[in-house]
Amino acid sequence: MVCRLSSSNASNHLQCLLECGLVAVEAQGRQNVYALADPSITELLEVSRRIANGPAGWLIEACRSYGPPSRRKLRVMAATPPGRVSTAASAHIPAGRS
Repeated sequence: MVCRLSSSNASNHLQCLLECGLVAVEAQGRQNVYALADPSITELLEVSRRIANGPAGWLIEACRSYGPPSRRKLRVMAATPPGRVSTAASAHIPAGRS
């Protein structure tokens, strides 16, 4: 698989995945080797791929709210206690998806 990311962009993505606990890192000499932190993540990715490539895939693409949230919205959502929806987060939840 070829990934056309700059090294700094790839590094930022890997750091984010590491902070989320989705990947683990092992130093090997001057290089870091990243691997999925849990084998069940592979299953999750496979199911996600099947959903995206199946009948629901076009619905995901057509959703106007689809796309990465801003860092500000992520901070607000992280600071919101469980069970409560922040106004910043609820403003971007499409009807029927709460």
